[in-house]
Amino acid sequence: MKEKTILEVNNLRLSYGGIVAVRDFTLTLNKGSFLAIIGANGAGKTTLLKGLSGLKQSSGGSIKLKNRDITRTKANDRATNGITLVPEGRGIFSRLTVMENLLVGSFVKKYDKNSLEEKVEEQLILFPKLRERLNQLAGTLSGGEQQMLAIARALIGVPDLLLLDEPSMGLAPIITEQIFDVIRDINREGVTVILVEQNAGLALKMARQAIVLESGEIVQNANATELLEDDSVKKAYLGI
Repeated sequence: MKEKTILEVNNLRLSYGGIVAVRDFTLTLNKGSFLAIIGANGAGKTTLLKGLSGLKQSSGGSIKLKNRDITRTKANDRATNGITLVPEGRGIFSRLTVMENLLVGSFVKKYDKNSLEEKVEEQLILFPKLRERLNQLAGTLSGGEQQMLAIARALIGVPDLLLLDEPSMGLAPIITEQIFDVIRDINREGVTVILVEQNAGLALKMARQAIVLESGEIVQNANATELLEDDSVKKAYLGI
């Protein structure tokens, strides 16, 4: 059975004024893929995720989601059509409660009351800690709990493509492990994942495909296991 293409990016260019942050980025992903993107600070990783999610408009190239051209669509339209970004720094609404943050995530779908309750319950099963904090202001949560909330809020919209920007940032190893277990399970259920992660070793162990980005350009694109054993990657990103 032929795999279904979910994302096609051709010669994508993203710029800030005269500075090109991402150039000639081309990628095809099938449904259920797990792609890790690694690279040094300033390589264009976060800009790329913003470009895919619509928070940053492109200055060239094209993006198709499920064979639909979304190159010029706005971020809210892309979210409605299946792309959800969990941004670096989590992006939770600190003055809203945990429940209110979850409800914000539901706005991309027109749920009836019963369906909405089911979707919230699914996230509380995935992240039991959030059940204990439903009426607590999100800004008072620990860093790990905020990251759980950010992912749960994204999942309520049932994305086809989940973009994760530095989900382990600032978290204790045990919390990182818990969150990455959930990300792995989400992917196994069929959600396509693109992960940007400074912890390159962890990212390459999680993903099946990986890209190394340097100065906004793809310099390596291979099986994640192969890159994990690549001497140049070990030296540059794994400290080996």
